[in-house]
Formats: sequence, C-alpha cells, structure tokens
Amino acid sequence: MTLTTERPADAPTRETEPRIRVRDLTVGFTTSAGHREIVRDLSFDLSSGRCLAIVGESGSGKSVTARTLVGLTGRGARVDATELSLDGDDLRGFTERRWREVRGRRIGVVLQDALVSLDPLRPVGAEIEEALRLHGWGDRRARRRRVTELLETVGVPEPERRARQRPGELSGGLRQRALIASAIALDPEIVIADEPTTALDVSVQAQVLAQLADMKRRGVSLVLISHDLAVVAHLADDILVMRQGEVVEYGPVRDVLAAPQHTYTRALIAAVPGGHTRDTRLAPEFVLPAFPDRAAVPDDGVALVEAAGLRKSYSGPGGARHVAVDDVSFTLPRGRTLGIVGESGSGKSTTARLVLALEHPDAGEVRLAGRPWTGLQESRRRPERHRIAVVSQDPLSSFDPRWTVEQILRDALDGALRAPRARPASGTCWGSSRWTTRCSGACRSPSRAASVSASRSRGHSPGSPRSSCSTRRCRPSTCRCRRRSWICSSPCNARSGWPTCSSRTTSGSSTT
Repeated sequence: MTLTTERPADAPTRETEPRIRVRDLTVGFTTSAGHREIVRDLSFDLSSGRCLAIVGESGSGKSVTARTLVGLTGRGARVDATELSLDGDDLRGFTERRWREVRGRRIGVVLQDALVSLDPLRPVGAEIEEALRLHGWGDRRARRRRVTELLETVGVPEPERRARQRPGELSGGLRQRALIASAIALDPEIVIADEPTTALDVSVQAQVLAQLADMKRRGVSLVLISHDLAVVAHLADDILVMRQGEVVEYGPVRDVLAAPQHTYTRALIAAVPGGHTRDTRLAPEFVLPAFPDRAAVPDDGVALVEAAGLRKSYSGPGGARHVAVDDVSFTLPRGRTLGIVGESGSGKSTTARLVLALEHPDAGEVRLAGRPWTGLQESRRRPERHRIAVVSQDPLSSFDPRWTVEQILRDALDGALRAPRARPASGTCWGSSRWTTRCSGACRSPSRAASVSASRSRGHSPGSPRSSCSTRRCRPSTCRCRRRSWICSSPCNARSGWPTCSSRTTSGSSTT
C-alpha cells in the first residue's frame, strides 16, 4: 500500500494558539507489584482545526495518553506534567465535577471498545440522549430528533429503529458508529478518537473519515489514535510515534511518513500490507507451540465444515422480525481459508455463531467433518468442541474480567488437551464440562452455603442409601449429580477459581 499525505485543499494550515498544551507528561500506575510508568516525558501541542495522530504498537501508551486528556486515567494512576492545559485552564488541578463539565461539551471521546463503553441494558438512543440531557440540551422531543440526526450522520441505517435497540443487538460496526454519535452529540471543540474506524467496513469508514474531515474544516481539533497509517496519512496534520511509553518521532505527517528518521517508524511503515507485500512476512516470525500427541489428520476428501441453507432471524422493537442471515451455504475443506466479508450488519458474525453452534438456525444445518453438528444436543456436541475455536470480535468483553489470563488459558486447555470422556452411567455425576459435576444455584459465601436437602434430591427418601462420588470442581455453590446432593467447601471468586464440591449423605454429614 502506498501512503499518500494528500488532504483536502481547504484544510486549515494556519498557526493558532494551541488548544491543548502537554509538556513532560508522565503517567504511572501503582499495583501490588510496584509502580510502573506507562507514559514518559510526552510533549505536544494541538491547535484549532488540526489533527494529531498518535501511532504505535499495542501497549505503547496511546490509549493511556488519550484518557489522561479527559481525566479518565483510572484508579492507582499517578499523573505528572510540567504543563497540561486546555485553553489556558490547568487540567492538573481539575476535580471530578469539573471534568464532567468538560467531557462531552468541550472534549468528545470515542473509546476503543464500543461494547464495553456502551451500557448493555439501555438502548443506544438513550445512551446518546444522556449526553444531551446531562448538559441541559433541549427538551425530550428535541433530543430524540437530535439522536436520529446523529445516527444518520454517522451512517447508521434505519436510525429510528436502531436507536431503540440495545448494544448487544447491533453488529460491531453499528455499535462503533453509535459511540461516535455519542461523542459528537454536543458538537465539542476537541474530539479524541481511539481507533474510531477499526470495526467499520470500507464504505462506512470513508463516511466517518469525511465527517471527521468536515469537523476539522469547522475548526474542531482532533486527536486520532490509530494503527491504520493510511487513515493517518489522509486525515492527520502531525504525527506522534510512540514505543514503550516514549515518543520516538514527532513532526508533520508529510515529513514523518515520507522520510522517517527512527528505525521503529520505518518498520511500522514497512509493515503496512499491500499488493507488493503479498506472500511476504510483515513481522518477525512467531511459531506457535505444538500440541502434544496431536498427529496430522489426513485429507479424506470430506469438507471440514459444510453449511447449507442457513437462516436466522431475531425479534426487534415492537415484535418485528429482523432477518440477519438468509439462505447462506458454503463448504470449507481442510487446510483452506474462507473469507466472509460484507458491511456492518450484513450477518458475518451471526453466520460464525451459527457455525460454532452458539446460535440455533431457524432453517438449514451445519455439518462438521461430514457429521451433524447444529442438530445435536449440546451434551453430545461438547466432546467435539475442541475441534472448532473462535477469536471473538471484542476481546475485552469476551473474557471474564474476574479471571486472570492464566485461568482463561487453563480453562481452554482443559478441554483442548484432554481426550473426551465417555458418558457415565446413570447414578454418577455429570455436568456441563467434560462430564464433571452438574451444578445449580448461585454462588454463596461459605457460611451460607447449603446443599439441597435430601427430601428434594430426585425423589429419594431421606433413608435411601447413597454411594459417595469423588471430589469434583463445580461452578455455583450448590451442586447436584443425578443421585446425590453436593455442597461447596469454598466460595466462588476470581482468584481461586470455582469452588470444590464434596458429596453429602442423606443424614447431612459430608464426606471428603
């Protein structure tokens, strides 16, 4: 890909007094492991009608810098700077109340993770309207008209219907556009956009970039955080390259992209994919560790995945049905890659969920290695789930925030590296993962944990003899197997994982 730095001819080039001035900004976080600096000695200016792009690899401190500019650095953060000002106001002494007056009205923020940033329990229209209401903008009817206009401006189809939907009912691209609409609702003087076009298709990306360029022409200042150097070249006036929390290069975008001085900047530009880079390596080689005891599967000529006539619809506001996928069919042979492309809301993610059997199709079926897949009961499908994996669109919302990375990986490896067990005979414990304990109820503290009484357990009388089960792991605090009751010996929590449950006899005495 050839990077071009051409921008609209009417883009302002005049030098004005900076709206934002940052000098020697250092941001660190104090944790149980000690104090760690994420951003060190950062300095830049941002004037009216100018766009500053901050680029760099993941973990370089770009998002922390953006959050610091709006007082959202977070708990345990320590912010030091020689100067940190907005239109002459010293931001270092701002209270939370003053920050709330700034956010939305003077500085709009488009955060990176739309699903996490939007309230999952409220329609996106209410989320956008809240910014208008908190700053006293118009009456209810005027705010609702403004919400519809904003959604239409950022390219959301059927804006009135989408405004009544919750974030989980929208595609990733539609959620991102709703977040952008919320950021520009009050027409702020400065907009900080953290990866604003990552989840958007090409046509909508062009529409959003045109909207940002129009804001620049009206004198709005932009801070653009992006991995897409083509977007940066089109929109930015200045570029700031960060690596490991430090600035390695800073200057006009034409100079930096045309003649980069730092080796890291040159490596970033060289890694931009394009026609000339096809079949060439863009980054150092990374070899995944081999799975133990896993031999190559010979090609038997059977398609690994077959989808035939898939259809899926959902209920929308007012009870109307919305067809997300209609008559989708494809085959995926072994060792081949199938690309599914389309604009936001076209049904790509829904198709993937149907293939994974996380959604049940209204019509059609999916076969895995020539065998039925979507038509199976989950208990029969579970031993084969290690054969098909998924990389979800929203990493942060896909992980349990109470689990450590080690727990997440152990949970995946527990199913992937062990052979599936046979279904146990009646009377033994079975459950939702590898025929372990079947659990029911909510997590409780040890003092309140209690097993289901013997009189409720599968119709057996209190005097019925019970054979004990071996200790197993379960999720909630009260667990059952088919012919016995269980009690958890420790509470559920993020650090120790799920509690251990031991069997109980009819008299209530527990066995270890």
